[in-house]
Amino acid sequence: MKVKLGLIICALFISTSNVFAQSPEELGQPVAGVQNDPDVDWKWGEVESINPQTQTLNLKYLDYEADQEKDLVIGVDSSTTYENVASFQEIKPNDNLSVDYILAADGKAIAKNISLEKSESTPAIAPLVKDAAIESNVQTPPASEEVSNQSAQQ
Repeated sequence: MKVKLGLIICALFISTSNVFAQSPEELGQPVAGVQNDPDVDWKWGEVESINPQTQTLNLKYLDYEADQEKDLVIGVDSSTTYENVASFQEIKPNDNLSVDYILAADGKAIAKNISLEKSESTPAIAPLVKDAAIESNVQTPPASEEVSNQSAQQ
């Protein structure tokens, strides 16, 4: 009797764990935020040059495995999306980009998404300049007045 009960519990456990172990793709449900294209690669780097005629840019990036800087020529097409920049024409040399790209059949890299990395140093400088301007307008009394004010208070 105990053996049968144990077998039933094990069979029930195995059958329910298989149901819960299925991924949403196996169940035919779409997964939000996951790209179905396994060939998408990513690079982050600095734009060295731009060729508007061929719609390509040369990206200098750090290859972490080889621990050296490398160059990658990346093209854009009509399906390329942009973040923090409206179009390819607004990208300039020395801009820092994050690029999701695929390799076409001919071996050329084609950007799927280009994101311009905004520098965080510009907003931090503005408040410092404003504070310095406020402090420069504050007049401090000469040292002799401070001494006389302190002795008068005592």
